[in-house]
Parts: sequence; structure tokens; C-alpha cells
Amino acid sequence: MEKRIFLFIGVLLLIIVGSSWLSSKDATPQDSAAEQKKIPPGNNSTAPTLNPSQTSTSPKQAQKQFERQTLSVSFPDHTISWSNQHAGVTSFVLNNPQYREKNPKRLSQTKEGIKVITLTGEQPIDVIANDQGSLDVYLPDSDLDIKDAENNWKLSAVEAGSSCVKTGPASMQQVICPKDAVFKVSYEYTNSQLSILKQFTITSNHQVGLDVSIKNLQPQPLNYHFGYKIRGFQPSQEKKSWFDPTPPATEILWNKTSVQRTKFEKASGLSESDKVGDIRWVGLGPQYFLQAFVMQSGEKTGNKKIVINTEERGDIELGVEYPKNTLAMGQTSHYRVVMYGGPKSSALMEQVKIDDVGVDLEQSPNYTLGFLARPLLVVLIKVNQWVKNWALTIVILTILLKLLTLYPSYRGAKSMKAVSDLKPEIDALQEKYKDNKERLQQEMLQLYRNRGVSQFGGCLPMLLPMPIYFAFYSMLQSAVELYRIPFLWVKDMTATDPYFILPLLTGLIMHLQARFTPSTGDAQQKAISSFVMPMVFLFFGAFYIPAGLIFYILINTLLGVIQQVVTNKIQPKTNHKEPTKGAKKA
Repeated sequence: MEKRIFLFIGVLLLIIVGSSWLSSKDATPQDSAAEQKKIPPGNNSTAPTLNPSQTSTSPKQAQKQFERQTLSVSFPDHTISWSNQHAGVTSFVLNNPQYREKNPKRLSQTKEGIKVITLTGEQPIDVIANDQGSLDVYLPDSDLDIKDAENNWKLSAVEAGSSCVKTGPASMQQVICPKDAVFKVSYEYTNSQLSILKQFTITSNHQVGLDVSIKNLQPQPLNYHFGYKIRGFQPSQEKKSWFDPTPPATEILWNKTSVQRTKFEKASGLSESDKVGDIRWVGLGPQYFLQAFVMQSGEKTGNKKIVINTEERGDIELGVEYPKNTLAMGQTSHYRVVMYGGPKSSALMEQVKIDDVGVDLEQSPNYTLGFLARPLLVVLIKVNQWVKNWALTIVILTILLKLLTLYPSYRGAKSMKAVSDLKPEIDALQEKYKDNKERLQQEMLQLYRNRGVSQFGGCLPMLLPMPIYFAFYSMLQSAVELYRIPFLWVKDMTATDPYFILPLLTGLIMHLQARFTPSTGDAQQKAISSFVMPMVFLFFGAFYIPAGLIFYILINTLLGVIQQVVTNKIQPKTNHKEPTKGAKKA
């Protein structure tokens, strides 16, 4: 890590003195400091715009002197940028100061082509993170030649309400709009065979509507195959040591009757049956954020096919291809999609609709036992609206869950205490029948019957609340509501505790819980539960488990200790009675 820091400082000094040759020689592809785009921290009013003098990487395109032009519109919650190259959305930046990240990596357009760069400092999150852009249209396997379409889109119309303010030159135009405004922009491509019109509609709800019209300009029928694509970026998952945080992994998602998902490295292994069907939406995103587009489905569009392309440096291209279609002379076909870019917030994603029909985009977070996790998230949000503090919200909800599962937990603890009270007799039986396992089992079962104790009474009641705890754990792990929320010395509840205080406290309380919990095991088993398990948790909690989750485990374990202490005090010790009449005597 220190070497990388020194390398960065050295390269930056070379840039300052103008030695671009040396900087390009020393920079690595993943961390090219010489090509970093620097955005002043805290400046969320507009998205970073690209230099119009930049050209694409193709020599033929350079000969045409293609001039890349950008347009961006800023709403209070997000800033969206377009380019006349592909006529797609090149960035979708979240303006909420809560949604920022430190030293993020991007795929960016440079003079040497598309490269992975690292931005310095805290930057607003761009859910696309790929300058090649999203919401491209393409025509695969068609009787058409549109190879020149990439650099021949024309900005045909910009409609901004009177409340929007335009700034910047024509090549890098910027528009700032209030929350209630509606902004529209259109791009058009035309050749001798067809014309394609892309009309974008943007509002302040993290959504971009896109209407595409394709018109046949030739005298004969036009056979074509239509598709959309979005692009994303998967940062390298390599770590120099176990202790370095793992970069967020980009998940690939799509919905056809239910949400399906795959990882970057497994995308090539999908079967055709996985990729074909009545696709309702597709998306890309890490743990807490998502870019997705939803489309019309059902008989209106027929079955569609997803196409996934990935590259080693981290490029992700996710496309959806519609069934083949034919247009008569002068005929026009229409397609509509809605893009969402933002946090995986149920409140925002539930608003995403196509033709006024919901698409279940809120199902995109990957919960364990989602049918339990999602109601728990609703309760978590409601409680926080009341107390206005996320740490206190976790405490209250953990107590509520403990009360909800109190009876089965108490029954389990009571049964375990009764079994523990029989340990002297169990030890005697184990010594007496150590060479006869079958007889030992018979005598122990008889002992449990005589004392009115269930052998599994301590396990089954305590297993009943486990699905709730797993669901709550999973929900907290994916709750964007906790993203960058500070708690005492922890700056972000979705990050690990930098001082290891919460893992240490939790490990100590786990040790106390093991000491108070009745056990019939030997000394080795007690040592494992009292020392080994807390130490294992301490290690993983210190380097891998987010602070918000550790805090929940801490409170839940503390409540478990209190419950066990109370149970031990109020539960009378099981009497060592003589065997009941008719029972076999050892």
C-alpha cells in the first residue's frame, strides 16, 4: 500500500512539471495517476463533463474528426450526462452527499482509448462508472448497415422547462433543474435505409424514460433485430492481503417471472434457457446501488434474450434483444424502456413502472429469506422515522425480535438447564458403560424419561427463531439506509470498525454467554464454545463484517446473556430422584 502511495505522489509531481512521457511510462493500467479525473469533493451540482476535443480510439474515426459533445442535466438527487457518441447515458451520478465513495475506479475515455482510472478523494457515486455509456440501441442480425451510427447521432431537440437553467457552451451544455421539472432530449440517426429517434424524458425520481422509434425509409420491407444495452464496470477483486477490504462486486441481474442473478466471473457459464424468456428488467450493480432498465413485456413484445459480454479489465455489457420484426415501407415501430439509477431503496424502486405497471424492481436486493427480510426492513425504516437514529433503531428492533422469540428461547434455555443438572448422573453412566455404547444410549434415554427431561428440548425451541435472525442479519447486510451512516467512532455502519472495538466487545460477551450457558459437554467442548468461537468471530468481525451487523450481534448476544442469567436463577435445579417404578436399574 505504501509503495502505491509513493508511486502516486511521484507520478503526480511529474504531471505538475509537465513530464507526460515519464508519467505514462510509470503509470499502471489500473491506477494511472497521470490520467486521473479530479472532481472537487463536495461539488455535486453538475456531473463531470468530457473534453469535446477528445476523439475515439479508432483511426478511421479520428480521420473523420468526430467531435464528441456532451449534455448534462442536474436534479437535486442526481446528474445525468449524454454524449452524441452512441447517444447513450454516459454517467448517472448520485448527488445525495450520503452516496459517496473514496478513490473509486472508473472506465474512462482517454486520449489512448478506454482505460481504468482512479479518481482521487471522496467522489459522488456514478452507478454506470463506464464512459462508454448505457441505453445504447443496436440492430444485431439485421439486413442493415449502421456501422457508422456510433459517431453520427445528432442532437435534435432539447426541451427544458422555464424553471431549468442552461449553462455552458454548445459542446458541453449543462442544465440545472428543480425537483418538479421535466427535462427532455432527443437524438436522431438517419441513413438511406432507416431513421432511429431516441427521446429521453428525465424527472427527479432517479428515472429516465426512453422512447425509440425506428422508421423504414427504403421501398422494400425492412427486416431487423432490435436490442438495448447497458454498460457497467467490475473493479478488480484482487487483494494484496486478507486484511484489505474487498472491492464491491458488480452483480448481473434480470427478471423473468423471478429475479435471477450471476457474478461477473460466472456470466459466460449461463445456459440458453437462463437467458431467454419474458424478460421484464435487467440490471447491474454492487451491493447497495443499481442501474437497471425495465421494458414492456408479455404478448406485446414476446420472449427476449439477454446477452452478456465481459472483459478481463472489468467491462460489463448487458444487452436485451427483442424478437425479429419486419417494417413495410414508411412504417414505424416503437419501443419504450425506463432506466433506474440509484440506491437499492425499496421506496424508490417501487415507483419504477412501465405503462403504469409495476415491475418488482424492489426485489433486486439479495436477501436470505426475503419473505421475512423485506417486512423487517419496512419495520426498521418505520422505527427510524420515529427515533431518528439508526443505532437506536437497531437496538429497538433487536429487542422487539427478542421479545417475539422469547417463549421458544426460554423453553430451550430451560430444557438445556435441566439437561445440565443431570450431568453428574450422565458422567456416571458414561463411565459405567464406556465399553457398551448401545447400553449407554438406552440408559441415558431412560434417565431422561425418569427425570421428565427431553433430550432435544433445548435445541428445537431455539431453532424456531433462527429464520428470523438470519433474515434480519441478511437485511442489515444489504440495507442501503445504513450506507455511510456514522455511529460513535465508526464513520460508516456498512464498513468495518476501524478500531476493532465492537468486535472485541462482542467476542467478550460471547465468552460470557458460553460461561453462563448450561452444558453437558466435556472440557474440550467448553473450551471451544468459550474461547475458540469468540476468537474466530473476533477475527472475521474485525476485518470482514460491517459495523452495523456487529452492533446487532452485540446487542442480540447481550440480551441472550441476560436471558440466560435470569433463566438460571428462576429455574429450580432438577432433583436427582430415584428411577421410577418399573425402570431398569443400572
